[in-house]
Amino acid sequence: MKAIVYTETGAPSVLTAVDRDIVEPGVGEVRVRLVVAGVNPTDWKSRTGAGPGQKPAFDEVVPGQDGAGVVDAVGPEVEGIATGDRVWLLLAQHERPTGTAQEFTVVPADRVVRLPENADFDLGASLGVPAVTAHRALTVSEDGPSRLHPGALDGKTVLVAGGAGAVGHAAIQLARWAGATVITTVSGPEKAGLATAARAHHIVNYKSGDAVARIRELAPHGVDIIVEVAPAQERGARCRRRRTPRVGGDLREQRRRRGLHRHPPEHGRQHPVPVRAAVHRGNRRSRGREARRDRGCSGRCTSGR
Repeated sequence: MKAIVYTETGAPSVLTAVDRDIVEPGVGEVRVRLVVAGVNPTDWKSRTGAGPGQKPAFDEVVPGQDGAGVVDAVGPEVEGIATGDRVWLLLAQHERPTGTAQEFTVVPADRVVRLPENADFDLGASLGVPAVTAHRALTVSEDGPSRLHPGALDGKTVLVAGGAGAVGHAAIQLARWAGATVITTVSGPEKAGLATAARAHHIVNYKSGDAVARIRELAPHGVDIIVEVAPAQERGARCRRRRTPRVGGDLREQRRRRGLHRHPPEHGRQHPVPVRAAVHRGNRRSRGREARRDRGCSGRCTSGR
């Protein structure tokens, strides 16, 4: 089979097309014939590394976290996935030497998801990291749902910073599907069109007006969840700059310090609404639940990294 590999970090020139043997799936693994491979910032950042000429984690790496295709073979002890199933992949190369930049890939069965017949392979390959990150961002708050479903976010207001990006676009759609009122920020008319296509309720152009005032008008008592995947790129918001909180720790306290925690109107407390706040990909409580789940205990069940 054909594969794209690299053996040292650097520019795209370190990538090489090679021929490799097709590998048989082991216990709990599935082999997929790739139809479409996705490319994420995660992929090229890993390939670039901290600098050129460094050795990656494995002697040879086939990049690619996301993709879509058809199950070609199933290893022992795999349930729910069968040869011939149309599937999409996520985190295919996470802590593994090979990903989706090849004709066939072998991955753990829990990284393979059935693709509905009415969804094409292009769509399947575009899910993966962006969609799972969006789901994760919407389900880590300690007073929010642990999984999304219709009605899971009823009565909630979600602010998605950068609604035209891959994660933001997915977050808008997931939040709408779960019942939330969605406010999103964009930087121009073209990106507003993308956010409209994702069905955001309110779209705020943070370059053409007072975004903070507009968001406070739309959500006078604050927002319940903020999705932001690039806090370091916070630029130009017309609000008092605040230090981005560290990821982790007590989410409620972080929200209170940043003015994101809702207070009933009778408290008489007014907080600015930061337009570009941090996504909290996890906190101590959610990580504890996941650890208990890994030990076979009941706890939070979420997808993603």
